[in-house]
Amino acid sequence: RSRRDPRAAVAALRRIADEAVAWHPQIAIERDLALAALGEATLAERAVWLEGLAGIDDDGVIERRASLLADQGRFEEARALMVETRFQLVHQRYVRTALWRRIERGLGRPEASPPVTLGEDDLAAFGAYRLFEIEPGTG
Repeated sequence: RSRRDPRAAVAALRRIADEAVAWHPQIAIERDLALAALGEATLAERAVWLEGLAGIDDDGVIERRASLLADQGRFEEARALMVETRFQLVHQRYVRTALWRRIERGLGRPEASPPVTLGEDDLAAFGAYRLFEIEPGTG
């Protein structure tokens, strides 16, 4: 996937023979990203893998499950999954925020700030930090 060749990535992931490796959450996330890059034809395969990990409390797996639901047009379910999950905090990663906005658009809702439970900061993309005035004597 990192070489921007999702077909080759999917082929390599399909060759994993060891079930413990094939079902590992990090592999599942990479598999789903590669499959998603191939489009709608992979929705059923994505569902099989992600449903098999439904009991896993892993932020990345949950994020990919929400993405699959959105890709299936199941925006209410995707939104509910995002709302009920308290994701760990990450810095300057906006994948969940983008997914949230896509879900909200899919539901025909006006754009609003994503919930803080998504665990993503609200700094501008690519490191453009906010500027705060420092009060004299405090900094």
